[in-house]
Amino acid sequence: MKPRPLFNKRQTLTKPVMSRLGRCKNIILFLDFDGTLVPIGKTPSLATLSSETRALLRRLSNRPNIIVGLVTGRSQSDIKAKVRLRDLFLIANHGFEISMRRSHWVHRTAKEARPVLGEIVRKLKRGLSAVQGVLIENKRYTLTVHYRNVRKQSVPLVKEITRRLLRPYEGDLRITRGKKIFEVRPDAPWNKGHAVEHVLKCLRPDKTSLVVYIGDDRSDEDAFLLLRGKAITIVVGGRRRSAAKYQVSSPRTVAEFLKIIEATTTKGEG
Repeated sequence: MKPRPLFNKRQTLTKPVMSRLGRCKNIILFLDFDGTLVPIGKTPSLATLSSETRALLRRLSNRPNIIVGLVTGRSQSDIKAKVRLRDLFLIANHGFEISMRRSHWVHRTAKEARPVLGEIVRKLKRGLSAVQGVLIENKRYTLTVHYRNVRKQSVPLVKEITRRLLRPYEGDLRITRGKKIFEVRPDAPWNKGHAVEHVLKCLRPDKTSLVVYIGDDRSDEDAFLLLRGKAITIVVGGRRRSAAKYQVSSPRTVAEFLKIIEATTTKGEG
């Protein structure tokens, strides 16, 4: 389905969403990182959280009635270094790694897949060594092949070599596509949606709680589907079809929405 604009032509929040914000007593925020809180960089290392957005996340997480978490394909160590905020729960590696409060959980299948992933990383590095601009990101429990910086004429070669090298592992691992990337994950019935469900069971939201999920990638669609009719789901970017109910154009618009949440909850505390 085609998501609806979160903001109307006057650049104000749509009435149904504003109404739900006004009625709720607690908010649980699930936020993707790349393409949602920050623009997608040429390489993962170049994606930088602005000081303004970091301060906004800190203020939101300090609210007694708001719980903030990040849902990302990055590893836990990587996203921790990027965000540098303590009071957030983290769903990393597309859901295979979850940290809440003082607990840290890794899916059993992800632990078992580590040796195979290491073997694949070595093969990909050898097979793609002659192509400039390829980045192979080993995230312990998943891996990503980035070709955003590859010359246009070399992209078909990258795709052909990557598919050929990954083909023998298709029975053991799940291979998916994203924004100029190949994702390799354990072949388990687990994704961001399952991880969100796991976190919600731990948090036990009641009828006065509002769940909000914002993401931009194909992997976020699993969470959008899980939360359909139960949460405010928002896709970032100009995607024509999504399981999300609402759409915003960019990380900048996401920040504007988070500021509205902050202002609304401030009024509620007063």
